[in-house]
Amino acid sequence: MNMLHTIQSALATSLLHSLWQVALLALLAASTLALLERHSAAIRHMVAMGFMLSMAAAPVATFAWLAGQPAGTEGITSANPVWSALGATPALDMAAGHAIIAPAWLPWLWCAGVLAMAARLLGGWWVVRTLDRQEFSSLPAHWLQRTDRLRRRLGIRRPVVVRLLQRLDLPCTAHAWRPVVWLPLSILTRLDPDQIEALLAHELAHIRRLDWVWNGLQCAVEALLFYHPGMWWLSRRIRQERENACDDLAVSVCGDAIVLAEALATLEHHRLPTPALALSATGGPLMKRVTRLLSSEILSTNSAASRSPRLRWAIPMGVIAAVCSGALLAAQLQSPQSTSASKPPAAVTSVEHHTPAPPPPPPAPPAPPAPWSGAVPPVPSAPPAPPAPPAPPAPTTSAAYQSALRSVQADAGVIGVVGSPVRAVDSGHDIWIGDDRADLRFAVAGPKDTALVHVQSELQGDTWTVVTLDISGH
Repeated sequence: MNMLHTIQSALATSLLHSLWQVALLALLAASTLALLERHSAAIRHMVAMGFMLSMAAAPVATFAWLAGQPAGTEGITSANPVWSALGATPALDMAAGHAIIAPAWLPWLWCAGVLAMAARLLGGWWVVRTLDRQEFSSLPAHWLQRTDRLRRRLGIRRPVVVRLLQRLDLPCTAHAWRPVVWLPLSILTRLDPDQIEALLAHELAHIRRLDWVWNGLQCAVEALLFYHPGMWWLSRRIRQERENACDDLAVSVCGDAIVLAEALATLEHHRLPTPALALSATGGPLMKRVTRLLSSEILSTNSAASRSPRLRWAIPMGVIAAVCSGALLAAQLQSPQSTSASKPPAAVTSVEHHTPAPPPPPPAPPAPPAPWSGAVPPVPSAPPAPPAPPAPPAPTTSAAYQSALRSVQADAGVIGVVGSPVRAVDSGHDIWIGDDRADLRFAVAGPKDTALVHVQSELQGDTWTVVTLDISGH
């Protein structure tokens, strides 16, 4: 019974300390990924996975330390030089019987959450097993040759099985040592051969990078730290960088980023939820991936191929708030017995009868101010001038113009006329933006030619949607 109580107390205390530990690691991960903005997506994925595994290791190490502490020993701040160097306070002392008294129901609540996440993963595993048992068709002979050529170019030595399924909407990949790629049967008629080859290269890139293993570790950490928002932010970033890294490998093999972007845009119209344990070509923010593929950076060097989103102030501020809340929670749970025990007992003094001292005299009243002796009374200073009104925002910075420009840059007709990448060279034409409608005419240019586009947009909810897009002249 005493051993069970010790384990329960150590687990509850470790969960409390994981609030600030995981938040601190998330803050370090956000800063590190911002510094690695100009490096490849594969490097950022590797660094982010290292931080996620550290998030899982921190509470495990805390639990192991607390479970091995005998009752009545000194705290961790005096026994562990690492915590002493970090300046840990008694309010955050993790030794048994010291400052933090964790609630007894906390480990049971955490176990219930872990079981719910495990049920979610079991559902994903069941879906993958169902795909394994479905009837499938084999690829045609010429597609088997192209798949084998892509496998050799990617350096995959394990045999890869490609299956065509009737009841499947999106391509996906599963298994690590005996990998399987599932393709919808309708993909052979819905996409061009080059687009199918680009999607196959993306799925084979998952196999080349062993993303099935990394995704399994990531799902395990999500089940253990389901309660922490910093972990979920890092998990979304890892999946985004994983898909970007596979896009880079697919483009390096196929040599055409536009073909892969067109294939992803076509598959988005038929997108359905993907099992948690399966890896799909349409994972991650699709619009960001298409824009990234169509940018000129991905066609230049691999080191500058991936542009991660800029670090926003909301992420570090949220992580700092989580750190502060975890520290305040630990301080609020401080034991009143240990607080009172840490105070030295008051000394008992003897009572002596003596004559009280007379009260001090009252303070002297302040002297009145001297009258002003000048001949001319002082002139009051003039009030400050009101600030100048801010200048109206430029039309090119509005959400309607930016949405129209992104639609023009991704339009196949515009790309066919001016080439890729597409950029705006002149916004001084007719631009009218109303409350819910916009009519924009501006010039764009590319490697081939220049053209004048006419875009009409409408505001639907909070998003500007392009209604018509015409190339009026070039």
